[in-house]
Amino acid sequence: MIWAAQLLVAVFFIAGFVSFYTEIWNQAFVNPHKSQRKRTELRIFLLVLSIGIASVLHFAGYISGSSSMMYHNLGLFILVFALLDEEINLGEYLIRCAALLIVWAMHHFSDLVSSSFAISMD
Repeated sequence: MIWAAQLLVAVFFIAGFVSFYTEIWNQAFVNPHKSQRKRTELRIFLLVLSIGIASVLHFAGYISGSSSMMYHNLGLFILVFALLDEEINLGEYLIRCAALLIVWAMHHFSDLVSSSFAISMD
């Protein structure tokens, strides 16, 4: 029964995050009425939003006990979802990749030199 509750929480969280993120993305990339400065600020906000929330969820997973996998998976989802943005530049993409690699390495800290970690990085 706990699994079903965690799944329900995850689905609602993901749906809300995707909706909010998509709205901000539309304002940053699609809305022609925004100034270039405001659009740049929104792009930075998207970057901080995805990395910030993923970090909070990742660290919450370390202290949550039985729900730790849900928090870790939600954090990884957010980082991977942010990589799928259209029209981001190379710098934004590399920052997002670095954040994902750091979190992935933290998950596998005890076996960074193993073949399974190397395969998971490919």
